[in-house]
Amino acid sequence: MTHRILVVDDDPAYREDLADYLETYGFRTERHGSFAGLSAALERAEPDLVILDQFLDGENAVPRIGLLRRRTQAGILLLTPGTDAIDPVLALESGADDFVSKLVPRREIVARLRAVLRRAEAVASPPTGWVLSRTTRELIGPDHCLVPLTSMEFDTLAYLHERAGETVAREDLFRAVLRRGFRPDDRAVDGLVSRIRLKLGAATGQRNCIRSIRGVGYVFTGFPAAGREPARIATAPTLRGLAMAGGLPAKG
Repeated sequence: MTHRILVVDDDPAYREDLADYLETYGFRTERHGSFAGLSAALERAEPDLVILDQFLDGENAVPRIGLLRRRTQAGILLLTPGTDAIDPVLALESGADDFVSKLVPRREIVARLRAVLRRAEAVASPPTGWVLSRTTRELIGPDHCLVPLTSMEFDTLAYLHERAGETVAREDLFRAVLRRGFRPDDRAVDGLVSRIRLKLGAATGQRNCIRSIRGVGYVFTGFPAAGREPARIATAPTLRGLAMAGGLPAKG
């Protein structure tokens, strides 16, 4: 399948150069230089991924990502002007799937793009099971109820889920989810895991899906048995509407 990629950047030279480079890897690109162009493209058809310049139309695009996320299920890869130009937590909490500096080699941008697309590829689980959707960034219980997770909580759970049964070091979670170096006295990851346990407990009455390994990290042991089988990474586009409230209308 040829993936449809929207390259949105108001620098024509950079936009055309990046889009041409992506097409050498077999991607089908559309090029736009403004939010208006992006909006029109989303009206025509759902893309597989949006590569979005952080500074577009003379403003920071990060505050707009939340509205964009409500409108499309596509992956969002944010292009930053440099390594220190963005708050990674804010970008991910806003709904971006990843971010990458324009200063890195084009090959790295392709690698990041492919990683986002891989995470979005899925097979929906049966109606009686759990659905952990990388596309909609939602956790749906076996009763079709949404378990509300922040972006950072979702990323933590997804990272542990992908390594179910394996011990994941706290240091690895810091790098993968928080995008910063590990400090032993920093309890940010522990707080995320604690909140995930509480939310799963409120939804199922069980909080033992994530087990602590003292002095090391955590192990994801599986979703509660009420789902009959473990959750699987899924697109589940028909479930998108369960989480929609306010903002721009969801596609479809």
